[in-house]
Amino acid sequence: MSKNKNILLDEFKTGMKVRIKNALGRPSHWNSSGRMDKYKGRVVTICDVYLSRNLPLTIEEDEEFEVRGKRWKWKATDFERAYEVDMSDVDDLFEI
Repeated sequence: MSKNKNILLDEFKTGMKVRIKNALGRPSHWNSSGRMDKYKGRVVTICDVYLSRNLPLTIEEDEEFEVRGKRWKWKATDFERAYEVDMSDVDDLFEI
């Protein structure tokens, strides 16, 4: 398993599980009122990938979508890999 948690933009795929970084402060491209802050540290699902845009990513778990009719936009640097452990793999490691 790679220790590098960063993800290149061309690696993002619809349906991919990623974690939104839980950084101190708020990136300048986030909502200035803090309405995106609730997603910090959460594992989310990539909804759309627009390679030609400055803010190319959206997430399925966007709670604002029902209210605003559009999704928050994210940069690749907002995310890190979300590793999910398959417990059957762990059991194989500890077989006696």
